[in-house]
Amino acid sequence: MGPLELVRLSQRKRKSAYAVVKVDEAFVWLKDIAGDDLPVPSVTNDAEGVCADLALMYGDNRRFIDRDSSGHWGELVHEAGVFKDFRAAEELGL
Repeated sequence: MGPLELVRLSQRKRKSAYAVVKVDEAFVWLKDIAGDDLPVPSVTNDAEGVCADLALMYGDNRRFIDRDSSGHWGELVHEAGVFKDFRAAEELGL
């Protein structure tokens, strides 16, 4: 992890671990940091909670883009912080 990444360990019951790597007007970019060294649920397995947390922290008008523990990029599709679906990077048009 680089020095500008913020580690966010959720205070909810299902705690996932991720680093917010960039925030701009349209997106919140995050990286899943769960794994063998940090045995907590992945962002994928805690998508509902992650979307709720990110919407509270950054507003619900941004898209949430995640790099999962396998290194694949995708979107956590949400409406007002309520997780709806995953969208693969190939479909994002970024």
